[in-house]
Amino acid sequence: MKTGTSYLQEVLRQHKAALAEDGVLFPGVNGWSDQVIGTKDVLGLHVSPEIAHRADGAWDRLRDEMLQHDGRASVMSMEFMSFARRDRVKKVVDSLKSAEVHVILTVRDASRVIPAQWQESTQNRDVASWQEYASAVLAGEDRDNPAWRAFQRALNIPRILRSWSGSVPSERIHVVLVPAPGAPPDLLWQRFASVIGVDPERFPAMPGERNVSLGYASADLMRRINAHLTDLEQTTYGRTVKRHLCKRILAARRDEPKMSMNRQLGEFSLDWNRTMADAIARHHCPVIGELTDLDVEPTTVETLEPPDPEQVLDAAADAVNGMQLLIQQRAIKSTPEIEARKPVSADHWDTAPEPIDAAVDNLVALVREAIELRRRRQQPGKR
Repeated sequence: MKTGTSYLQEVLRQHKAALAEDGVLFPGVNGWSDQVIGTKDVLGLHVSPEIAHRADGAWDRLRDEMLQHDGRASVMSMEFMSFARRDRVKKVVDSLKSAEVHVILTVRDASRVIPAQWQESTQNRDVASWQEYASAVLAGEDRDNPAWRAFQRALNIPRILRSWSGSVPSERIHVVLVPAPGAPPDLLWQRFASVIGVDPERFPAMPGERNVSLGYASADLMRRINAHLTDLEQTTYGRTVKRHLCKRILAARRDEPKMSMNRQLGEFSLDWNRTMADAIARHHCPVIGELTDLDVEPTTVETLEPPDPEQVLDAAADAVNGMQLLIQQRAIKSTPEIEARKPVSADHWDTAPEPIDAAVDNLVALVREAIELRRRRQQPGKR
C-alpha cells in the first residue's frame, strides 16, 4: 500500500482494451472492483453485509476469467494481496496451478510511506492524530494498535517476501523499487511494464486522476470528522465521505503543507529502509530499479506539531462549499421540488468557543444530509 499502486492500476485501466489486443488481460468484467472483491473473497477479508453476496465466489469468477484468457498473460493488481499469510498465499497460488504465477512487489522508502499511510487512514475512518500515529510506529509491535497494524501492512516487506516465497520461486518474485524523489514521473510505470512484458512507449501513462494525498490540515480535519461518523456502514462512508469529501474536494487542495517527520521517526525510517533492502537481497529476487532508491534522507523537525488551526479552518471552508454543491446535485436528482436550502456559512466559526469543533459539526451535518439525499434517490418512487 502507498507504493504507487493506484497510479499503476490507473494506467492499466486506461489501456485495458489495447493491452488485451496485445495479449495482456487486466481482468474484471465489471472493472477493477472485481479485483478488489475477488481479493477480499480469497483472503477471507471482512466484507460488509451489503456486498457479501457479491463476494461469494468472486475469486473463482476472477480466476476463471484469467485462466480462460487466450493471450500471453493476465495482470491483476490489488494491494490487499500483500496482507496474505502463507496459508492464504498457498490458496491463491494453488487456485492458479495451471498458470505460471509471478509476483510483483512494489517497494517505497519508509519516510514517504509512513506519512502517506497516516493520511490515507484518515480517509478510511481512522481518528488518530499524526502525533499519535507516529508514536505508535515508534513504540514498536502492538497488534492491538491500529496504527502499528497499518504500518506493518504497508512496510513489512520481510514478512511479505517470506509469505510468497513459500509458494512462488524467488526468481518469479519481482521487486519493483518506487523511484526516489525527483525521478521522471513515469519511471515507475516503465519499471513495472518491463516486468509484465509490455512496451511503455506503446502504452504511455496518460494524464488522469491519481490517488493524490491529503495535506496535513485536510487529513487532520478528516480524522476529526470520522469520530462523529462511526455509525455509518462502510459502503455508505465510501460513497459519500471517501469518494467525494476526501478524493474530490479535499484532495483538490494541492498547496497544503504536508506532514513533517521528527528526528526519531526519520532515523526509524532509515533503519527500516535498511531492513527492507536486506530482506530483498536475502531472497535473491529480481530487482527492477536500484536498492539505493531506498536511501532517502528525510527532512525532519524537532517536534511534531498539530497543523495550524487557521489552515484546518480553511480546509473546512472548502469542504463545506464542496459538500453543499454535492447536496445541490443530489437534491435535484432525488427530490427536484425541494426548496433551496440556506447555505452554511463559516462566518460564525471564529466566534464559537472551539472554532474547529464548530466547523466539524457543520461538516458532519452536511455529510449526513448528502447521504440521506442519496438514500432517497435509491428508493423507488422517491424521485
